[in-house]
Amino acid sequence: LIEAELLHVANRLAEKLETIGFTVRSPRPLRSGIVSVTPPKFDLEKARKGAGLRKGVALKDPVHLLHRYLERQKVICAPREGMLRFAPHFYNDELDLDRAVAALRRVL
Repeated sequence: LIEAELLHVANRLAEKLETIGFTVRSPRPLRSGIVSVTPPKFDLEKARKGAGLRKGVALKDPVHLLHRYLERQKVICAPREGMLRFAPHFYNDELDLDRAVAALRRVL
């Protein structure tokens, strides 16, 4: 029961991220709760402001910038190998997923 719900939540997140232009890099069909994605082009300046970075402060790459931005939006993920890695669990619901996608949509 928990595994089925976990896979449902992970697949819903993957689908929602695809609708806003992210590319899912996790092998399909998903067999775990790990959803790794690469972002589409996004507004670096909006992300910098949302991440609380001052001008001249640089991060390694756009994925780290998105990660920092999402942290400030209270969305938990991790930058891994040029991708954002999300690890939702069975207790996450549609509202959690929608909140993460809405935060990302604001910088696209």
